[in-house]
Amino acid sequence: MRPSGPVLLITHADGGGVERIVQQEAARHRAAGRPVLILRPDAATGRGHAVRLETPDSPPRRFALPGQRPALLACLRDAAPAEITLHHLLGHPPSVPGLIAAIGVPYALHIHDYAWFCPRVQLVRPIDGAPRYCGEPALQGCIACVAAHGSLLDERIGPRALRARSAALLAGASEVRAPSRDAACRIARQFPGITPVVAPPEDDAALPRPPPPPTRAGPALVAVPGALGPAKGLALLRACAEDAARRALPLGFVVIGYTEDDAALRATGRVTLTGPYAPDQAVPLLRAQGARVGFLPSIWPETWCFALSDLLAAGLDVVAFDLGAPAERLRALGRGRLLPPGLDPARVNHILLERAAGAVHE
Repeated sequence: MRPSGPVLLITHADGGGVERIVQQEAARHRAAGRPVLILRPDAATGRGHAVRLETPDSPPRRFALPGQRPALLACLRDAAPAEITLHHLLGHPPSVPGLIAAIGVPYALHIHDYAWFCPRVQLVRPIDGAPRYCGEPALQGCIACVAAHGSLLDERIGPRALRARSAALLAGASEVRAPSRDAACRIARQFPGITPVVAPPEDDAALPRPPPPPTRAGPALVAVPGALGPAKGLALLRACAEDAARRALPLGFVVIGYTEDDAALRATGRVTLTGPYAPDQAVPLLRAQGARVGFLPSIWPETWCFALSDLLAAGLDVVAFDLGAPAERLRALGRGRLLPPGLDPARVNHILLERAAGAVHE
């Protein structure tokens, strides 16, 4: 039997968990004998101005949009994809969504975050001077939020137009996939009539369960994995570190990765950082630090969270907020400790110290 035609994957150029899932899908198609094309923003020209088409048999081609839209469309039609998966529109020129209809083949849509209805992408806005989960207000609340705090999208589109465009894309998809039940429910709530299929990128039941790593002598050390920005809890981690220093708590943190403000964290005297790492290095790095507790300070309802998978695979006790897919997964596994969102840094530190002491004596 001849393999089906090529598959076109449309995604962003920002790496992270989205890219990991895109590469997983691409690998599955290639293993089945299907060529894969990837359309992503062209980072060299600045966001929202051009795209880059990666094909199996030729160097990537760049198309400035909207001027070169006919050439891009002709190139895609020549490639004759049999299906499309729309992963992300972040960074793409506004004319890209129309390409899907112009190509005229079935497409699936994969949920990775909430850019489908939230111009701030991760449902986070400043509250009392600190980034917090917004609570998903009705449309007028979203309009007020964007007016006050700005949009993180690369196009001039407000909440009302964004929801209308996304509703049409979701309704036209042959399948809408979400990595967790939590993400599926949030999308279904915002877009009545859409029922995403839950398609986890990993099987939590198959994750290894090694013994806890050896604990180093001295103050309790808490491991924090990933690349941290505002939505991933950077401000909270800094506040926890400052509180630990101010009260002389026997507590320190090690970031497995990097953040948007490494210098501010180092200045607390309570945080060290390992720097960027490849996905296959995460678990060995976590086990090598001498921490028995891992902390996910993320303040948005994540749709999956590979950092949680790494903590579990490393054998660490996990502390996270009762929000999004991490909470769903930890609750299903019966592991870790879930905190109420918005808990103050001093209380977070108290719980981290309790967990570290308990882990040492287990």
